[in-house]
Amino acid sequence: MSHDQKKLRNLVKVGILSAMSFILMFVQFPIPVAPPFMKVDLADVPALIGGFSMGPVYGVLIQLIKNVLNLTKTSTGGVGEISNFIVGGLFVFISASIYKKIKQRKMQP
Repeated sequence: MSHDQKKLRNLVKVGILSAMSFILMFVQFPIPVAPPFMKVDLADVPALIGGFSMGPVYGVLIQLIKNVLNLTKTSTGGVGEISNFIVGGLFVFISASIYKKIKQRKMQP
């Protein structure tokens, strides 16, 4: 597979996983003992999958696209999206980086 084909394949994966992540933002569960504005959603799972399969930078890119798309449907002025991006981006970046290190270590004899 050539370099251009690999870049195109990763771009398509990022687009699909970003769309899945954006759709999953609509499925929210309230936390029982928390304030009503705190909710759990599964929107970070596609970004985590992308980070594990393509690398930490792609996972953070999926988080960014998800939050930019979410700006169109919220009225928080971007504050919620910025905090979601920071927390989700750090979560995905750290998890995918650790996974990448462990994977490289297992490949060495």
